[in-house]
Amino acid sequence: MAEPRLPTELLLEISSWLLHPLHAYIAQRQERIAEIATYRALSQSCRLFRDVFLPHLWAHLDSFFDGDDPKLNSRMQEITQAPYLLDHVKKISVSLHGPALNNSDRVNAFLACMGACPNLDALKIVSLRIDRPAGTQAPGAFEYLYTAFRSYSFPSVKTLVLPDILAPILSSFPDVRSLLSAKNHCPHLEEVIYGGSSRVMIGWISVATPNIQRLILRNTIFEEDFVFMRTLTNLCYLEFAHREDTNERYPSLDDCVRGARDLLSISRNPKPKRIRIKTLSGQTDILLSETAIALP
Repeated sequence: MAEPRLPTELLLEISSWLLHPLHAYIAQRQERIAEIATYRALSQSCRLFRDVFLPHLWAHLDSFFDGDDPKLNSRMQEITQAPYLLDHVKKISVSLHGPALNNSDRVNAFLACMGACPNLDALKIVSLRIDRPAGTQAPGAFEYLYTAFRSYSFPSVKTLVLPDILAPILSSFPDVRSLLSAKNHCPHLEEVIYGGSSRVMIGWISVATPNIQRLILRNTIFEEDFVFMRTLTNLCYLEFAHREDTNERYPSLDDCVRGARDLLSISRNPKPKRIRIKTLSGQTDILLSETAIALP
């Protein structure tokens, strides 16, 4: 029995309901996983659907370097094990987070995969936060990334989205035509209220929302997170959680207050500065107390 010959436009309409996030941020991962799964299922239905949907399945490749979503992390491994898929990759969105990036082999494997995609047209580093080894300064934490990129050239890439701190890697993209700073993603955003992992969100906030005035994080932040937030020079209100923990995994309340004060002291915003810290039980998340501070 012959396969039905449907117009490509009609086949693509089947998946038109899918979400198409502009950037692969943490909050959109479940939607992105659903989109990938749907394209994969359609491409495995029959030869006709495979011809139409397989290129769409691999046209946008996500890579997350923090280990939270193995379904997305595995896409990079999957494509390196099936070289015939490399031709389909046109855009890569990557989130660079945490200690996993301290593994130079993993970074080089990622860059080698990028170099093997002949039709790669766009690279978006949409989120960046790297844990600094104790006693190091922030710029030094990125030095190995600069060194790794210097060993590669990606002439097919015409569109780049980068955090400002990664400007030194521009030399690896000799034919880029469009360069967008990650700071320009949300230049007018004034308030962020976020209830997930604060450590993950801070990486995005610090490079993508330079004019934010009010930041409310429902979870705990750590002393080193204040370093990454020092780019937020328009901040006038900061709220976050503090956990009492007998194992000393979390910073003390005094350390939290000191870090928040130092952060708001560099703000150029003329509005009154306010800090609110909610102290939670380290075991049950029960609210124990609230600390409100008005800076002079």
